Amino acid sequence: MVIFKKYCRQSWKKSFNLSKLYGALDGVRPQDSSVKHLMSKSHLRFSRPYSHEITLLITIHLHPNASVVICKRNTTFNSVESYFNDNLLPKYIDETNKFIGLSSMYIGVNGSYMTCRFTRDNRNFQHALVKESKNIVSFPIQPSFEDYTTLDNENLRVDFKNCGTITHFTVTAVIGNGVSIDNVWVGMGLNINRKMPGADVVICKRNTTFNSIEHYYNDGLVPKYMNLSNKFESLSSMSISVSENVLTCKFSRDNSNPNPFYKNLNTESLYVISGYGSMNGEEILIHNLIKETKNFVLFPVVPRCQQFTTLDNDGIRIEFINYGEKTDFKVTAKIGNGVDPNNVWLGLGLNHLRIMPNADVVVCKYSATLNSVEHYYNEGLVPKHMNTSNLFVGLSNLFISVIGNDMTCQFTRQNSYPHPHYINMNTEKLYVISGYGSLNGTEILMHNLIKETKNKVDLTSNVQIKPDYELSTLKNDEIVIYFKNCGTVTHFEASAIIENNIDINNFWFGIGLNTNRKMPNANVVVCKRGSNLTTIEHYFNDGLVPKYLNPLNKYEGISSTSITVLNRTINCKFTRDNSNSGPKYLNLNSQKLYLIAGYGPLAGEELLMHQVVKETKNIVEFPINAKCDQFLTLNNEKMIIDYKNYGNNTEFIVSLTIENAIDITSSYLTFELSQFKNESINTKILCINSPENKSMELASNLNSANYIISNNSIGNFSLLKDNSLLDWYILTENKNILTCGFTINNKNLTPNNLSNEKFNVRLGYGGFNSSNVLVNAVEVQTQNPIIFPVVSDDLWKSLIIGDFSLFWVERAVDVVFVFSTKVSSTNNLWTSFAFSYDKIMGDDSVIICQISTYKKSVETYFNHGRYRPNLLDPLEPTFGLSNIKIEINNGELTCAFSRKKYSTEIENYFDSRIDPYILFAKGSTDDNGLINYHAGNRIARQDPIDLRFGSKLTSELPFSSTSTQTTTKIIPNLNECLIGDYGLFWKDEGNYTNFILNFNMSANQLKQPFFITVSLSIDNSIGNDDVIVWKFFNDSFTIQRYFSQENISNLFLLDSNKQSNGLTDYQCVLNSTLNCTFKRLKFNSSIQNYFNLEYGNKYFVLFYSGIIENTTSPILFNVSQIVTSTIAYEFSNSPIFLLNTTITTQTPTTSIQDKTTSTTKPFINNKVNQFKISEYSLEWIDDGEYTNFTFTTILPENSNNFYSSIAFSKDVLMSDDDVIAYVIQPHTPDNTESSSTLVDFQIGYALTEASKTTTEQTTNLQTKILTTDVTTVVSQLSGQFSIGEYTLTWTDGLNYTDFTFKTTLPTSSLTNFYSSFGFSKDKTMGDDDVISCKINGNTRTLERLYNQGYSQPGLLVSNKISYGLSNINIDLTNNILTCSFRRAKADSTIVNYFNLNSGNMYYLIFARGSVDLTDSPFRILFNIVHRTTGLSALILATTAIYLGVCIEKINLGKIGWGLMIGWTIWIVILPVILEILQLVFSSEKNGGGSTALETIKIILFFGHLIVALGFSIALIVVVCIAEPGKFN
Repeated sequence: MVIFKKYCRQSWKKSFNLSKLYGALDGVRPQDSSVKHLMSKSHLRFSRPYSHEITLLITIHLHPNASVVICKRNTTFNSVESYFNDNLLPKYIDETNKFIGLSSMYIGVNGSYMTCRFTRDNRNFQHALVKESKNIVSFPIQPSFEDYTTLDNENLRVDFKNCGTITHFTVTAVIGNGVSIDNVWVGMGLNINRKMPGADVVICKRNTTFNSIEHYYNDGLVPKYMNLSNKFESLSSMSISVSENVLTCKFSRDNSNPNPFYKNLNTESLYVISGYGSMNGEEILIHNLIKETKNFVLFPVVPRCQQFTTLDNDGIRIEFINYGEKTDFKVTAKIGNGVDPNNVWLGLGLNHLRIMPNADVVVCKYSATLNSVEHYYNEGLVPKHMNTSNLFVGLSNLFISVIGNDMTCQFTRQNSYPHPHYINMNTEKLYVISGYGSLNGTEILMHNLIKETKNKVDLTSNVQIKPDYELSTLKNDEIVIYFKNCGTVTHFEASAIIENNIDINNFWFGIGLNTNRKMPNANVVVCKRGSNLTTIEHYFNDGLVPKYLNPLNKYEGISSTSITVLNRTINCKFTRDNSNSGPKYLNLNSQKLYLIAGYGPLAGEELLMHQVVKETKNIVEFPINAKCDQFLTLNNEKMIIDYKNYGNNTEFIVSLTIENAIDITSSYLTFELSQFKNESINTKILCINSPENKSMELASNLNSANYIISNNSIGNFSLLKDNSLLDWYILTENKNILTCGFTINNKNLTPNNLSNEKFNVRLGYGGFNSSNVLVNAVEVQTQNPIIFPVVSDDLWKSLIIGDFSLFWVERAVDVVFVFSTKVSSTNNLWTSFAFSYDKIMGDDSVIICQISTYKKSVETYFNHGRYRPNLLDPLEPTFGLSNIKIEINNGELTCAFSRKKYSTEIENYFDSRIDPYILFAKGSTDDNGLINYHAGNRIARQDPIDLRFGSKLTSELPFSSTSTQTTTKIIPNLNECLIGDYGLFWKDEGNYTNFILNFNMSANQLKQPFFITVSLSIDNSIGNDDVIVWKFFNDSFTIQRYFSQENISNLFLLDSNKQSNGLTDYQCVLNSTLNCTFKRLKFNSSIQNYFNLEYGNKYFVLFYSGIIENTTSPILFNVSQIVTSTIAYEFSNSPIFLLNTTITTQTPTTSIQDKTTSTTKPFINNKVNQFKISEYSLEWIDDGEYTNFTFTTILPENSNNFYSSIAFSKDVLMSDDDVIAYVIQPHTPDNTESSSTLVDFQIGYALTEASKTTTEQTTNLQTKILTTDVTTVVSQLSGQFSIGEYTLTWTDGLNYTDFTFKTTLPTSSLTNFYSSFGFSKDKTMGDDDVISCKINGNTRTLERLYNQGYSQPGLLVSNKISYGLSNINIDLTNNILTCSFRRAKADSTIVNYFNLNSGNMYYLIFARGSVDLTDSPFRILFNIVHRTTGLSALILATTAIYLGVCIEKINLGKIGWGLMIGWTIWIVILPVILEILQLVFSSEKNGGGSTALETIKIILFFGHLIVALGFSIALIVVVCIAEPGKFN
């Protein structure tokens, strides 16, 4: 018997022959042979009759030189080895490794049969097959994401699943070799070689008293804990089970860890080592068995793994899916430990530590009378509700199920919530804690079981793509409501299991919205089903009485309704307008709403009392989905209209189910729009389907009784004669569904524009008789007018990476793609792009375009892993594709097709409405079209792409490359320079300018290496230019920066260390037109001859191209062929200056005097928009990338402390808004001050007052104005910032800022003083760019410093005291220190040089103090005196100690003790006096107070000397003449 299993992780799929071997082998029995093909290796099993010693050969090859796997067995050994036949001589494929490409090897004998199993790596073999079997054997791919390897003849087995950040392992071992199953350890190790030393080992320990799984590494042959403080380092989901003598150990292991001994599964090539042995207590003894794999083991990443963790030896399992804002949890537990599963609570906790206190816990309660999921936190060990007024805070979609002893609890938890005990899941890893216990009514009793993970769990490691819909469940999942908010409408689909003995043929089911969890005032959409009734109507609850929302229209605000019933489950679909002018109508976009659902019986059309009513526990969010499809349904979804409004026109795809015994092959459908119900616009669109005539007409006054089909109908896929209304159409039939697609010109629709008005839609269908007279008409119209919002610009989008170019435009039901790839041949080739959930190959939806000898196709595939993909549908290779076209021209393979956006008909069809990663690849095929491995010809976009919105391309389909090539403007709103075959486009991007270079290639240039240059010149003559050179050679290119001197041929590299200095993100696509994109840094002052592209600099553009021998060849210029622009261009947007940025006061004409804050600006060239309400006025003007605003507020009198703000909001409610606030408060002086908010040193405004603690203010040090003449710089005004005794003013220049810094000084500090200000990234000292103005005697300096912390700052650049500063002037007049200087905005060569260009914002910090006199000529004398004083105090301390020890013997008496006490009091009083003086004089605002304080301090100093001297002399006298009893 032969079984092949091939795991498809590599793209080598071949048809293999099986050799039928004769002679001693007697042959493999054909009747027992079968083939099964999985992933990138083949698992093979061979069985044959066996007698005595045997060698079994299995040969696999396509050519005479066979690749042979030989299974050897005799009485002393078993072996499976890899050979190839050199003619008839077998040789090892690899002499150094006879097991090359083999793993999981097994040989067994049962009776007369020998079985040989092994896994063969398809990629390692260079030989494939020898003699043929009677028929070719195919190896179909069967994907599997569970992989394994075996050892010890399958007595050891390691199963694994790599989920990217973590790998789940199951190790199974048959325990023998004298080891007891009740006292055993089993290890699974990883190492870079097949040896034990250095291995990373997980050890599973078991004896009669404990189970444990721990992480070790081998220090030589000695196992040591990976982490002494945590023996479970990086392990989770651990369990051990035993069955007879088989031990199974499960664990999950993090793939990486910073520990140097830790082996990384994703980056290292590793062997698997496994063994077992006995234990002595918890100590592991020497192994009794050790085995290792013969080759490296691959651990391929499995996409979209189910994330989980387990506890209690797999008794508790927690699955989770994190969607970013919320996480779905499923907790399953086997209830035991004496707890009744019908009266139980089960908790899931999250905590920063492995303890219960402060844990955030969700508790699932279940009993005969209770089914509830509630949110708690642990206050110590006491559980308390997170919110006593809402037990379910942060929870939704609650479900509990108990079957036997197995309890399952599901819920959705918000990842964050504004509550102090609510733990945010997205900010860090957390410990997971779970347990269960009994209930006492609704009260949770002490846990019977509690377990926690050994390590923190990363709950955000695999954030999933958010579903295209939102979901809310009620009544323990018996009521499910899906919804999608599309901005103007929300689509609902609700289902419910109807119980309580309600007649399934006579009931109602309602879905309500309300601002609270109650029925009164709710809006309710009611789905009714009776014997002769199927309808969906809109109600509101007047108290508890349901009434029609609009008595004149019971369908108010709803459309696209349908009801279906299967068994006892109802499914109700409808679309509800989000807003309505009705006073009772609840707005989904602006109000916070709960969902309510219920059902009950009907009496005719009347609603009877509900039997069930349920409401969500919390407010339901209805986020707007920007990727909604526009559709409309009628007649219970038997009529469907998909549409998309592009502004100028609207595309409609109308699909009708043809019934009423009408033959679809002789049928028609009609489509009509009317502004008012039951009123025709006198023109219907008539789609006619018959074998002889598939056409469309504009039918005026259509009457089905007498209308005769016109004889001059236009054929399919053609323009109509009257294209003022219709642009194109398509007509298809599929079974009993007739589909007609067309585009309506919005502006020519009579009487109104489709984009501006609501319209009623009327659909109909019927047949026609032999006389072409229409018959059997069925007609249905919408209950309410429909709005058709503009949702697309109808422009092509593009993605160009390397050799691959992808263009697309979204339509109503599909996306049209044009895919081009640069190729080097014209046959046997393929190219592809794939939609992926991530950036790696695997789990991808692939479109493959190929041309081979016998095949030319575009087909849909699915890629299960890193191997050749399978057809998504082998019976329909082009599933989801239509309008396919393939062509190859000028070395470019281009495929065009339409792809359905999504499909529910087949698994693994990627929904393009979800932002995909795009992967590209190309390669060769064989003659039959079988694709070969792409090798390095692959590339991926590094971030997801929105297939609906992107960079705009041309509105023309960029398909046929045979048309005349012209230089086109690829991206709109770009500046351009077009000369002949050359085109240069650019766009200002802050510090960079983005460029696109186009060049129409000649046939000669396409055949040989060439170069092209773009030069920037100060004049339009050649020489002294900044030159960029591209050289193209053998499908590659180089890019270099040069400077040309007066002789154009004399080029010098701009930077010899970096040939492309200043250029980034450069790439080129070459076919008949060269397209190169790149970014250029505008200016780098450290590079000589680097032309400055900042505003105010203009350059001429020079183009040149020619032929070269190779990339190192010099460029030879022909001056006559150099193309030069006639005008100079500016490569940066003109700056914007805001004039009159002041705070002014005006008196209105009213009797009350008001104040006005105004930031004014003259708006030039464009229309000024204005909005006024009450005392507020807002003006704005669109200025390309910016919007310029003027905001004016009239304030009440005496508004010294005030703010005025403007907010941009998505609704009319206050919350989730973008706010700009202007704040004015008095300043508070201090020696150290800081601006309270970031300072923008370019475009903005300036306010002059700030509080260092409370002000929210934006300050700007550059003001600009946009003028019509971009070459003229309008006058610049100084901004100003004042706080305390500091004032900073500035004037902005092109590459510099002029500063004037003033400080008011105390009079005592006019000789040795400094004042400084710093640019800071936060409000604290440290990491600051500081400018300090110093006065030291007669020396005045301005220093450029950098402050790393609170210590003394150092020079920004050593030996350069004023680096980056110029025009320095320092003046001291009338106690005011004034420092003026010019500061260069940026210098990229200095690490800590803070950049003042646009977009960089900093806080301002001010400080002043005395200057360190370390440079004084008297410093040496000061040092001598200072050291002498210190040493003297140290020496005299000995005397003081002696005095203290002998004080009783001295017998000082009353006089002596009086001296001692007086001195002690004085040295306490003196500092108290100094502190009081400091407080008294600290409130002085001028230098006089400081002078008085200094005078008093001097007096106290001399007084202290006198007192100290007096006390000292008196005490010395007393001590020297003291006699016992002398002074008694």
